[in-house]
Order: sequence, then structure tokens, then C-alpha cells
Amino acid sequence: MELRQLRYAVAVADHLNFREASRALHVAQPSLSVQIKQLEEEIGVALFIRSKRHVEITRPGKVFLKTAREALAMLDRSVSSARRAERGEVGTLRLGFVATALFNILPRLLEELKTQLPMVTVELRESPSSTQMQLLQSGDLDLGLGYLEELPKQISSAIVLSEPFILVLHEKHRAAKKRVALFEDLKDDLLLIPRKDLFPTLYQAIIDLLLAAGMTDMRTQEIEHPLTALALASANAGFAFVPASAQDLSARGVVFRPLKADVPPLETVALWSNASPDPLVARVLDILRRLGSEKK
Repeated sequence: MELRQLRYAVAVADHLNFREASRALHVAQPSLSVQIKQLEEEIGVALFIRSKRHVEITRPGKVFLKTAREALAMLDRSVSSARRAERGEVGTLRLGFVATALFNILPRLLEELKTQLPMVTVELRESPSSTQMQLLQSGDLDLGLGYLEELPKQISSAIVLSEPFILVLHEKHRAAKKRVALFEDLKDDLLLIPRKDLFPTLYQAIIDLLLAAGMTDMRTQEIEHPLTALALASANAGFAFVPASAQDLSARGVVFRPLKADVPPLETVALWSNASPDPLVARVLDILRRLGSEKK
């Protein structure tokens, strides 16, 4: 049994006329008749009663054609789904992200995906860049948002967002009254710094900044999440360096100030495996690049 035979049988049933069915199918009428006869012989029942004036569907034919229509409709849906998948329009995206991505790029990406790719399901996993790269290599993650670290050969990256570091301070901090903070304003305070094992890139960038400013004796407290820095700053328990996009959050009791120093930008990168190209990953990467350029 061939798919074309099912389509031929359905066409005959729709038109109840072999000549009209052959025209609709763009096949010769004798060929259509032969295919229908072969189909009937294969399934062992007559589908149609033929006469010179009309065609009638038999009782077994009605049962068979109902299932045939369902099978053809399912096949059409399967083909349509496969084509959408090839265009990166359907599927499940397993997306890893570092905590600072929550401030800007991740919410914007999720909003874009809802609008542009509504048939894509997103599974989120918050984890450090190093963990994301391991998951990408093992095939347990499709795409990551992290920091540019030493990359294995199997992993590719692209910068999707570059933004300055700024300070988050309690609203009554002495530097809160200034438009630009100085290191002198901070020397007696507790610096809330990301944990080195979880955020090596962020940690080292801040340490390098302190060393360059000669602030080697500053008191520090390691934290596990950037949102903790906002909460502790709000409680006047210390200050922290955060991405500029953290200002978009409604954080009570804090102010954000630039620092008068040569502060390197924080670069968020997309991470993906180059082992096998994925249309959905490629589609999302295009969205990320556009979002990054719009932010700049």
C-alpha cells in the first residue's frame, strides 16, 4: 500500500467521479483506476461501486476512507512539524544562564521567544559558565548565557551583551549624594563579592580593579547570587559591583553610582556546542545578537 493510493482513494470519494478526481490529482484516469483497483485487491475489499453514470462508496469503503483521511491528516501535520523544526520554529530549548543574565538579557530573550517562537518550550537552568560548558559538551544543554572563560574546542561563543559595572550602595551611604563615587568613599566598607568558585570571571575582574586602585586591604564577603548583593546593600550591610542593567530592578533602599576608575565592562556571551548545528539554536542566537545590538 502506497500513500499515493490513499490520496487517490480519498480524491475519488470526494468527487464520486473518476474523471473529476483524475483532473484534481493531475493524473491520467486509466492510471487512477488501476491504482484504486490495486488498493482494493491488496486490502481485500471493494471501496467503490462503479457504473457508467456514478460512483458509490461501499460500507467497508466508508470505514477505510475515514481512517485513511485521519492517516493523511496526521502525515501532513508531521511534515509541517518537521519543516517548522527545520526552520527552528518548534521544539524544546534547554537554556542555561548565569545569575546576572536575570537583570537584562534573559527576560528580554524570553519575551522575544514568546512572540516570535510561541511553539518553542524553554527549559531554564541557572548555573555557572563552567557547568554550562560541561552540559553543552554532554548534550544536556542546548544554549548557555555565561561569561567568556577558557573554552573547550567543542564550544563556541559570541558576545551578546557588554555593559559597565556600577556600584550598588545603601541610599544613606556617603557616596549616595555624589554623581560619581570614589574609592575613598568605600575604603571602610564591606565589599560583597561573587564567590570565586561560582563566578571566577566576575571575581577576578573585581579583584583586578581593587589591585589597580591599590585597595588591597578592603574587607570582602563572598556571596552566591547578585540579588543577595542588592538585598544586603539595601540592609546597609555592604556595597557591591553589579552590571548596569541591575538598575532596572525595583530595589528599595539602594542607589546605583558609577565609579571614577577604569572599570572594564561585563561581557555576557552565548555558549553553544559546535558538534552539530541546530536550527532552533541558530534562530535563538540571531535573536540574542539583535537584542545585544539594541542594548548598545
